[in-house]
Amino acid sequence: MFDESINEKLFLDQLSGIYNKDFFFVMGENLLTIAKRYNRKTSLIYVFIENFDEIVNSDGKDFAEDQIEFFCHSLRSILRKSDFLSRLSHNSFGIHVTETDSFGSIMLIKRIENFFRSSENNPDGKELCFKLNIVHSTAPDEGKTFADLIIKAIEKNEKKRKSLALNAKIMNSSFWELIDSIIEKKYLPHSEINSSYPPLQKTFQFHFSSFFIDQVQKSVLQDIILNKDRNGMLFIGIKNFSNPEIGVHNYHALKNIKTISYIMGLKGKHPLPMPYIIPVYLRDEKISFYRFIFFLCDKYAYGLIGREENKNYFTGFHSSDFYFIEHIISKLQQYYFY
Repeated sequence: MFDESINEKLFLDQLSGIYNKDFFFVMGENLLTIAKRYNRKTSLIYVFIENFDEIVNSDGKDFAEDQIEFFCHSLRSILRKSDFLSRLSHNSFGIHVTETDSFGSIMLIKRIENFFRSSENNPDGKELCFKLNIVHSTAPDEGKTFADLIIKAIEKNEKKRKSLALNAKIMNSSFWELIDSIIEKKYLPHSEINSSYPPLQKTFQFHFSSFFIDQVQKSVLQDIILNKDRNGMLFIGIKNFSNPEIGVHNYHALKNIKTISYIMGLKGKHPLPMPYIIPVYLRDEKISFYRFIFFLCDKYAYGLIGREENKNYFTGFHSSDFYFIEHIISKLQQYYFY
């Protein structure tokens, strides 16, 4: 990356050994220009240390700086060589991830969070004391300039910080616990915590037959087919692949669309082929007790969920809360990435 005549130290943060803020902005604009030229997505991951000042006050500056070194060294070990990590301030970092859309960014965020939550990743017994707040922004969906991406990421970070307790509850929930929370409306919406924020999720209940669910799924798939350029993810939960019940027959219509479709369920004895849909064979028997359909994109999510115990009752939701959407996506993705 550097010519031998250039003093690389000018671009490094002396404490952490990673690139500094000035170089991050220069490289960010260059990488964004390349992404525009080849019509590719690129994303910014923004990492904010929530309790940095508290640690300095309670444990001293030397301990905090030692934690910074440990954090940067550990973080670099899980990033790709092409991921560009920089220190933006005393308690914030930026990662420029090239050729990565919003969904890929969410997976990286969850990988970082899980890495630092697990003691198995620290064989020397060293523990990270930082509380991390991690968000992302993606070009061109959330900004056409690098400054736009930074502003959007900081805005998301501020929103996320105002509901840390609620976010922690969602983070610590399993996929099925999150699904049950939607059905049972367990979590308070943001509007009850701070009136300036939209609800975490708007939920409403229906009473109709399984045949109607087939029609809903068919309508959703038709909408996806008609809007070929909409970048999203569709998840349909079924009991097993021997009897998929997804309400679509023309699979070839899904060939040239940007939305990726997944079917999740038990494999069954004789799974039926479904071209242009990615099968996710689960070993988790709990899928037998649920039926659901989710559509998720960068800006919103909606879905219908039903449980076996209440055959004719389904709960619908629509949310534009980015953090809630990220958690649904990440908990669904864990089934086919791991």
